Amino acid sequence: MRLRIRLVRFLQNRLLTDIAVASFIVAFHLSYRYLIVPNYNYQGFVYEPREPTIWVAFLLAFLPSKALPVHLRRPSSFVLWLLYLLVYVPAQLVLAYTFSGFSEHLFSFQLSLLASMTIVSLVPRLPTIPLPRFSVPPWLFWLGVLGYVAFAYGLLFKVFGFKGFVGSLSEVYQVRLGAREVLADAGRWVGYSMRWLSEAVNPFLMAVGISERRWELFVLGVLGQVLIFSFDATKSTLGSIVFVIGLFYLVSRSFALYARHLVVAFLGLFAFVAALDSLIRQPVFTGLLLRRLFAVPGLLTSFYLDYFSTHPHFYWTHTVYARLLGFTNTVYPQYASPGFLIGDISFHNPAGNANVNLWADGYANAGLWGVALITLLLYLLLWFYDSVSARKDLRVALLLIAMPAFALTNTSLLTSLLSHGWLPAILLMWYYPSLRRNNRGRR
Repeated sequence: MRLRIRLVRFLQNRLLTDIAVASFIVAFHLSYRYLIVPNYNYQGFVYEPREPTIWVAFLLAFLPSKALPVHLRRPSSFVLWLLYLLVYVPAQLVLAYTFSGFSEHLFSFQLSLLASMTIVSLVPRLPTIPLPRFSVPPWLFWLGVLGYVAFAYGLLFKVFGFKGFVGSLSEVYQVRLGAREVLADAGRWVGYSMRWLSEAVNPFLMAVGISERRWELFVLGVLGQVLIFSFDATKSTLGSIVFVIGLFYLVSRSFALYARHLVVAFLGLFAFVAALDSLIRQPVFTGLLLRRLFAVPGLLTSFYLDYFSTHPHFYWTHTVYARLLGFTNTVYPQYASPGFLIGDISFHNPAGNANVNLWADGYANAGLWGVALITLLLYLLLWFYDSVSARKDLRVALLLIAMPAFALTNTSLLTSLLSHGWLPAILLMWYYPSLRRNNRGRR
């Protein structure tokens, strides 16, 4: 009887999740066609699909959701759903919107995305790796974390000086451009220190603080994000505060229904933005949220596919890893990365970095083989993080990885390892002496 009840509940949850996913796909389609294209077509957003192509795209967009887990038992489940909703679905649909007619390159890339999303969806079903556990006294762990925080902020104050809070939109872009120049002069490790704080350490402090009711750590993490925003005016830094709090609320409600809750939350965002912009009669929030979060990853994917399907690839010769091995970028020596090349070609801005998601970046570097290689690396990375976070507080493990996971929606995987907090997050979780354990739903 119990087995039958469990089966019925699982099938019910699976069905409701499928309905939510289908609704999300329709919501993205309608928002793109009727909100984004009319207001932002000058940025390259077009809607020119052919009838068979659009229906194939709808099918391709939906299929991987059947392989994604509906129960939150590991942090990788969250990462996979985030990539599915913010990268995979927009990429499949916008590719169909922008490529008029059948293209061999288009269809092969769409199939490679389908295969990649399906393969990495297997990660939460893998047994975790038995890794060595480091027994670090809590006082020593927190001494190291807070010591690094003090050192990193001291370094940033030395480089940037004391800043006031950023006010207007014009100040945001002015501060952001100024921060790029300062970091370019200060050296790579200053930039790493800032990103490690904003995308790993501060979210970790907020996660532990809100999960274990240690409010002094939560406040320290929030104030740290506000301070870093005053240095570089990166919207994602401030947005991470809302992201962590909202995510904690979702996972605290019910781990078994988490996937459906996340999809419904994004559906609510679509409805909220549409209602708000209708009220003020300006597409302000459409541009800030729907366009930036959902449409831009898809549009840039189409730009990358269009260019690199007929031009040479980068083969990662622009990365710091290649430089360490003695390789140089001889194919595109005038561009620091594929993002700057696409920024110049598609937006006529050589100084603009049109950075893109992990799979489109893989295609820019080695075509379909690059997509396959990045998928393999993501598979191993998620498996390793699941293993590191096993027997730790699931909420902390998930909230800690939220910002590095979000970075994959607009950054290459190799770049995100160092620059966007994946490696610091892994180290923090590995040594983290959990004070409270709440691992409901984990096996």
